[in-house]
Amino acid sequence: MSSPRNDTESRILEAARTVFVRKGTRTAKLKEIAEEADVNQALLHYYYRDKKTLADTVFEKVASEFFPQLEAILNADQTVEEKVRTFVPKYIDVIQDNPYLPSYIVGELNHNPTELKNRIRSLDLVPFEQLGPLDRQLKQRAEEGTLRPISAEQFVMNLVSLCVFPFIGRPLLEAAMGMEEDDFGDLLEERKEAVPEFFLSALRP
Repeated sequence: MSSPRNDTESRILEAARTVFVRKGTRTAKLKEIAEEADVNQALLHYYYRDKKTLADTVFEKVASEFFPQLEAILNADQTVEEKVRTFVPKYIDVIQDNPYLPSYIVGELNHNPTELKNRIRSLDLVPFEQLGPLDRQLKQRAEEGTLRPISAEQFVMNLVSLCVFPFIGRPLLEAAMGMEEDDFGDLLEERKEAVPEFFLSALRP
């Protein structure tokens, strides 16, 4: 049975995630989060002293659920092609549910890169260092001549870049392409199929 303290903290974290999705971490205000959680600001400050602490906690919660899922996909007993076709929709879906994450990470990389690195390591989220099965699989496929040689690190960086760029560049894309909100959603749905095909085509000899 959960305690009132745990219930309150969970409510605050969920409210923060909702407000961050709606407004982003930079423009969201603690007052808005308190109102969303239906608590007073003094109580919110009791649990989280400032917005950055709250944003960091929300990031850690999502990352601790999200990163292991991605690692499991990449190291699964599947073909490279199956992994790519599973990974891309999963990644896009999670970022669609948490669209503030890319800007949060970029902001932390610009202002607190060491802190972000340490935070990720403290959660034991170091997928690039746990990709031995994928790396061996890619080497075997390269030796067989069915894929171009590529390291697991380059493989993952290229794949993630193709998935995350629309979220980071969304304002630019919407302005340059004259897209509305629904158009952007349609674009993401198209990318769930387009990215795997493009990525795998680039790997074929």
